[in-house]
Amino acid sequence: MNMSYPIILCLTCLILLVTLYLILDNRHNTVLEESDLIDHEILTDPIYSLQDKINSMLPILIVSILIGIVFAVLLQEWVPAESWIYRISDFIIAILAGIPSVFYGLLCVYYFLLKSGRVSYLTQSLTVVLLTMPIAFQSTQNAVKSVDVSIREAVYALGVKKSKVITAHVLPHAYSGIMSGVYTAVSRSFFVAGLILVTFTWTIHSRASFSIPKNASVFLIAALLCSLCSSLLKKQSVNTDYPA
Repeated sequence: MNMSYPIILCLTCLILLVTLYLILDNRHNTVLEESDLIDHEILTDPIYSLQDKINSMLPILIVSILIGIVFAVLLQEWVPAESWIYRISDFIIAILAGIPSVFYGLLCVYYFLLKSGRVSYLTQSLTVVLLTMPIAFQSTQNAVKSVDVSIREAVYALGVKKSKVITAHVLPHAYSGIMSGVYTAVSRSFFVAGLILVTFTWTIHSRASFSIPKNASVFLIAALLCSLCSSLLKKQSVNTDYPA
């Protein structure tokens, strides 16, 4: 195993902690600001309503990524590549993952900002799922597929069950590739959240006085940090030497 792996792992974990702190601190500060306002001010100030909608998408983001990882492993390891289920799923995910991020960004701006009061929570959640799940799914599938066949064959020769082979050998070797995709998906979602807040600010302020709001800056910085983690882990997954 590459000796730089522990360093990269510690660095990405540190960046993740900083990212989580920024997001949670931003959410905490928003709640405190809301508590300082009287009720009718909260109801008439749309920025807090928009921030609350974005914060409510964080659980959807986590769940969609986890589901994407689980289904990718199940598809790659248990469904034959020749089956119609595998081919159709692979085709659909390839299309969804290949759509540019700006399209999903405009879709989120439309549903969260322009049509905020006219669409359901389910529609907004589905938009977040389409933004993140295909990336997590495709990266997990490619990472699991890239694990050397000799690793599986060597463990199977010892009579180990398939589930044990996947959890104890395949997933650890595919970890860098999987997490690279996860960070990419999170980076996209944070960038879109920042885009929504910046667009909102642009619509309520004149260009002369326009500035990026603090809550949008937090999301944009978090997106940049997650993108950095993704690049580090992607480089690590490419340079990993698998033992025979």
